[in-house]
Amino acid sequence: MNHTIVQNGADVASSVIVNLFSPNMDNGFVIAEIHAARTLRPSGDPYTGDQYFRITNNSDTVMYADGLFIGESAFQQMIHQDYKPYILDKETPLQYLTKVPGIHGKDKKYPVQPGASLIICDNAIDHTTADRNPNSFDLSKADWEWFDESTNPRVTDIDNPAVPNMERLYTYSRTIWGPHDRGFYAYVIGFLGVDTRTYLTDKAYQYDYSYRFVYGSTSKDMKFHAVKVPNTWILDAVVLAIKDMKKWNVISPTLDNGYAWFSEVDHDKNRYGKSVRRKYNSRTHKLIDTNDSQHDFETVKANPWYVFK
Repeated sequence: MNHTIVQNGADVASSVIVNLFSPNMDNGFVIAEIHAARTLRPSGDPYTGDQYFRITNNSDTVMYADGLFIGESAFQQMIHQDYKPYILDKETPLQYLTKVPGIHGKDKKYPVQPGASLIICDNAIDHTTADRNPNSFDLSKADWEWFDESTNPRVTDIDNPAVPNMERLYTYSRTIWGPHDRGFYAYVIGFLGVDTRTYLTDKAYQYDYSYRFVYGSTSKDMKFHAVKVPNTWILDAVVLAIKDMKKWNVISPTLDNGYAWFSEVDHDKNRYGKSVRRKYNSRTHKLIDTNDSQHDFETVKANPWYVFK
C-alpha cells in the first residue's frame, strides 16, 4: 500500500511550540454524528461525496476549533493481527489525519459557541440537485471540507472555494479519502501537542509496524507505515464496527470501550442514508459521553442539521 505525507506550511511557527496541549485545556468538543455510509440515488445506486462529521461544543463555554484534528485509525475491525510494536495503551496509529487550520490555544479565529456544532464534510456542495442526488443533503453551508489532491487524474476531488479546506497532514491514499462506508475503523478528534512541522518531521510521530502473515505453508513478515498521536492529545473517539461483529479494540479502550454501528451485517444494503448520532440528555441539555459508544450513540437517518432536543 502506498503512503504519502502532505505538508501545508500555513500554520508552521518559526520555532517549535511545546506544551500546546493540556488534558484539561479543552474537553468540550465531542463527535456528535458520523455519516460514513453514503446515500442512495433514486435509481438505487450508491452516491459518493456527502459523508460528514458533526463535532459539537458540549461545554458551557466558548471553545476554539483552531487546529482541531480528525483522524482515522490505521487498524480496522475486520482484520486482527499481532501488530508489533504494540502501542495502543499510550498512542493511536492513524492512516488519515486532517485538521482545521491554525494552532490550538494561539490563533482563536474559529470560536464555537456552547452547544453549537461544526460540519466537516467531503464535498461542501448542495448534493440534492436533480443531477446529483435528491436523497442526499445540502452541505454547501458546511464549516469545512476535506479536499484531497489526487495523483490520479481520473479520480479527482471537488473543491468548493466558498468553503474553507481542512489541512491534510497524512494519508494512505494516492487518490481521495472518505470514511469507510461499512464502518470498519475508529475516528478520533483532538489537538496536536506540537506545531505542524514538528509533527510531520519528528520520528516520534511516525509508526512503522508489522505482523507475521501465515497461510498454509506460507509465512511472511508484512510491514506497514502510519502516523500516530499520543492518547493524551485525543479529546473524543468513536469506534465503528458492524453490529455484533466487533473483533477487537482498534484503539485503547480508555478512549472508547464500545462501538457504534450503522451496518447490521457486512455489506448491509440498508446502511445507506444512516449515521451514528450521539444521544442527548434533555435534562442536562448535553450530549451523552461515557466513553462507551455502544451506550452513547444510536443508529439514525443521517441529518447534518438535526436539532438536538
